Amino acid sequence: QQVVEELFQKFGVFDSATESLPWQAPLVSEPTRYRRRVRLATRWLGKEQKLLIGFREAQSHQIVAVDDCLVADESLLQAVNRLYPVLNTSSIATKLGHLEAIRTNKPVILLRITDSLPKDALQALGSWQAEHNIDIWLQSENELTPLNNAGLPFDTSIDGDKLYFQPGDFLQVNGGINERMVQQAIDWLAPEKTQRVYDFFAGIGNFSIPLARRSKSVLAVEGVYRMAKQTLSNAEASGLNNLTSLSADLNDIIASDLKNPADLWCLDPARPGAEGVMTLLKKLKPEQRPSRIVYVSCAPDTLARDLAIIAGLKSDKKSSDYRITKLCTVDMFPQTHHIETMVCLERAS
Repeated sequence: QQVVEELFQKFGVFDSATESLPWQAPLVSEPTRYRRRVRLATRWLGKEQKLLIGFREAQSHQIVAVDDCLVADESLLQAVNRLYPVLNTSSIATKLGHLEAIRTNKPVILLRITDSLPKDALQALGSWQAEHNIDIWLQSENELTPLNNAGLPFDTSIDGDKLYFQPGDFLQVNGGINERMVQQAIDWLAPEKTQRVYDFFAGIGNFSIPLARRSKSVLAVEGVYRMAKQTLSNAEASGLNNLTSLSADLNDIIASDLKNPADLWCLDPARPGAEGVMTLLKKLKPEQRPSRIVYVSCAPDTLARDLAIIAGLKSDKKSSDYRITKLCTVDMFPQTHHIETMVCLERAS
């Protein structure tokens, strides 16, 4: 909280001498076993005829072999360890870039390959997949392929809706915190059945789907076309017909992309923030601006910059018509320096 306050002060979002921020209780995670997604580096040691799998040493390209990771879901490294004998052959290991292990409704392993695998290697992987009921996906430079037609994995969001995704799509690594974060965004936005919602940086519909259940309509805006398409598929699978998905450059989005103004905005950008969306907001006429905004941030410095833009505190203070009504920190990544923040802003009536 202190780090966030200092950045808000630095960027002119508020003045600590005359104001106080409306902090809410932080969303706190268990300190271990919270990650449901891990990426592991690999290297084939030719002389030893052995595959090395692990994490990269801090500030180095050296790989530290690991059998377990105490911040990861227990099933993830167990799955990798079971698969290791199959991977530990030159026909696979020499073509392996890295691998990811993901846990949602079931464990999934994504193998990043640099060249086509021979038939016998594919057969060995397929036999292992069938025996262990753990899906394997292969990712080359231009293609992502489920082995033996493995089904799409899914995450379960608020209301029990299934959010299907392809390995490689964005998925919050801390599932428990994500559920609480989505619920809090709904509570803070408080959508009504007469209200329209924009969900920027929508991903696969993490916020869009629950918001669509509670509002008149949702426009889910996502920069990656594949995920925008998946959001629409997820809405259809959930029986929702009031969600529209748009793939657009969120760094250069314009009002004509959005058509009807929305009453509520939700934003969940990556670390570079949402400067393009905030600039658009400032350009809109007052009657076109949303009454309430929830901004979910994983980088407090870009959050402070963006809030300064929409507050109008960088140049034209007359344009400042939003105030922070709630905010909290989110311990999405325990035992790391990363700070996640949720902010609710309301427009002055």
